[in-house]
Amino acid sequence: MCLYSLVGILVVLMGFEPKRARDEDTVYITVPVPGWLKNQLVDLAVLRELSFQRLVNFLLINGVRDAEGQALLEVPEPVEPLAGVVAYLRGERRLEPCGLAVCDKKPVEVLGSTFCDTCGVCLI
Repeated sequence: MCLYSLVGILVVLMGFEPKRARDEDTVYITVPVPGWLKNQLVDLAVLRELSFQRLVNFLLINGVRDAEGQALLEVPEPVEPLAGVVAYLRGERRLEPCGLAVCDKKPVEVLGSTFCDTCGVCLI
């Protein structure tokens, strides 16, 4: 490791010697990468609907597995969101109390009140 003192601030010019961590530890690794590589990683994380951290962890794990001759892990393709749920959350459509967009209401009378037999919600 090469260190220089610049106005009382210690500057590291080269990386530290690698040290092992305990398996249960969470460690933070800082690695300088060119901007184009980070941009590609960000684009891939967005495409795979993963956080940047999860994508980098996944790629590092696969790099180690590949070096050891183990089978690589696969990231599943992202699942398309349920259009109805997304529309509901955006306020573009409403759902019946049973959670369905269209409920085939089957009225049933119980103790003088009318309920939907499908939803179990009072219709009055």
